[in-house]
Amino acid sequence: MFKIFNFGEEPKPKFKEVQLVNCTPHPINMYVGEKLVLTGNTGKVVVRIESEVKTVMDIPIGETGEEFPLVEVVAQTIVPEMPVVETPYKLIYVVSRIVAEFARREDFVYPDDLIKYENGTVIGCRRFGMYK
Repeated sequence: MFKIFNFGEEPKPKFKEVQLVNCTPHPINMYVGEKLVLTGNTGKVVVRIESEVKTVMDIPIGETGEEFPLVEVVAQTIVPEMPVVETPYKLIYVVSRIVAEFARREDFVYPDDLIKYENGTVIGCRRFGMYK
């Protein structure tokens, strides 16, 4: 049994086996099949990738040749820094897919098998994914 906790919140005794920490700016809605089973609050700490942006060139566009920039984005580091913490329970951070792919940490997971409204708005997920 588990619930989604906020960063820094101490888990209750019955949730000591696995602690999920939402580090996204969105609530996490977890489905089994089509049934909503668990909803976690929006994360209080949002994990992002800090990047450096370099201009590669300006592309002339439109009839007047206005300059439209093409940039190279180089991922630098994860902010805030998320150290690996030793706990008596399994600590799992729910982050965005791009953060999970950049970090390649087993304790960073992202919502996968997304459930969407017809207009494409994501409303939940059926599983978590991770990159190693």
